[in-house]
Amino acid sequence: MSGFSYIAPLLIVSAVSQDITNCDYGQFEVDPSTGNCAFDCEYDNRYVAISTLSFAFIKEECSNVKYAAIFYPNDCSTLDDLVWPSECGCPFCGCSAASTTPDYNTVTRYVERSCVSSLCQSITVDDATGASALVHHFNTELSVYDAVFWNEFACPPQTCTVGEDEYVQGDDWIPENSDGTCGDSFCFCG
Repeated sequence: MSGFSYIAPLLIVSAVSQDITNCDYGQFEVDPSTGNCAFDCEYDNRYVAISTLSFAFIKEECSNVKYAAIFYPNDCSTLDDLVWPSECGCPFCGCSAASTTPDYNTVTRYVERSCVSSLCQSITVDDATGASALVHHFNTELSVYDAVFWNEFACPPQTCTVGEDEYVQGDDWIPENSDGTCGDSFCFCG
């Protein structure tokens, strides 16, 4: 009987460390107790094994997976579609052909509108062998956080070049000299 009372707390601790139900956010990092990549639940050193995470949970935590599931659902809809990088971090979703010219997509969520670019690029998946894989990689190029400014939103974003400086749509600046192309006191790229 007393043997059970000592074992039970160990089992409870083990079950709690793998409990993802009380985890709303976190990040992938190396668990110092095992040396394995795990999910640090809510940044409080409550590590959860990757094998216990659902595709839906990973998709919410990792923007590359989220965007791949939206824009390339045939490439990214299950745990089997995930490609894990050699270093501990968010996974990616595989793609079939490398690209050098980005695709642009608009993402609207509540009052935020974002322009997201995507490329199919190679990443290292095994440092020891040098093995690599092609994955979808996304980058947010522009975000507008107020629907009032949606009329000025374009995807891909417009750019403005003044001298050697390049500005992205929505940027404003004061020219360094009085012969700036947009007036004496204020410039806006839109």
